Amino acid sequence: MRILLTTFGSGWEDLEDTAVEHMLHHRESGVMHEGAVVGKVIASMVTTPDVMKAAFGIEPNVVGWLIGVKYSDPAVFKRVVAGELPFFSIQGRAEREPVAR
Repeated sequence: MRILLTTFGSGWEDLEDTAVEHMLHHRESGVMHEGAVVGKVIASMVTTPDVMKAAFGIEPNVVGWLIGVKYSDPAVFKRVVAGELPFFSIQGRAEREPVAR
């Protein structure tokens, strides 16, 4: 799987492909990119300009990927609710590629 994270619209098609691949075949979530799988991604939306315009009537200047996670470990969920874990991990791997600017 190839992941290209980007902003301002260029290259977001790769992010959409990655999100679809993850939802179809992986759906795992961990704690801050480390350790064992402790949850499952249950919702996913890539916030492309087309999606944001059609769904919310806004034109974003940043593309992102929103996910919802169901944690099977009550202790991890408690940390999420308390604000101790501000980010989710999809337990993904990637290789960096130089991108011309």
